[in-house]
Amino acid sequence: MDSQADKLRCLVRAVREAAAVATGPPTIAIFAAGDHQLGDQMLRCLHDLCAARSISTSSPNASWQLVQLKAENHADQWEQWRRASVLIIVTRSDDESVMECYKHLKLVVRHAPLPPLEFVVTDHVGYEAATVACNRLAQTCQRFLHSSISGTLVCTATDDTVAASMEPLVDRLLAMPPVASIDSVSPIAVHNS
Repeated sequence: MDSQADKLRCLVRAVREAAAVATGPPTIAIFAAGDHQLGDQMLRCLHDLCAARSISTSSPNASWQLVQLKAENHADQWEQWRRASVLIIVTRSDDESVMECYKHLKLVVRHAPLPPLEFVVTDHVGYEAATVACNRLAQTCQRFLHSSISGTLVCTATDDTVAASMEPLVDRLLAMPPVASIDSVSPIAVHNS
């Protein structure tokens, strides 16, 4: 009984210490598998929407840290995936793009836990095809990668409609609380090791 009480006290102490760790801005990572232009477009759009709402995305007083992740397979890339508070997955609705996206997420899961996911699926042709692709990708990631899906967004692929469509995404991201800084000396990391 005493050992359980001691373990509980240690856990409570670790949680209290973790609460005292400086909080930092959420890291919002954007990933577009195989389509860097689409990722660049979404990153620009997100920066513009943040600027319109007076949300700072540049240091030192950033409200959000925006990062675009590439589909590279090396150690420093995995660290960026680990630091993400939320991951915005951007893809087109065609089968090849959806499969490429899932294939890369499956690879990432082997090296880093996935943060909550937001899916943005675009289509030049129609809203219905993008909706089907978005739902299929979200269900597959939940079922096979055990991922948490924060939200989905479907839009046509023109600049004006993408910006208008991303407003609900920005609203969801604004609801995110600040997160504890992730480093190897945090009390939670020390307690778990």
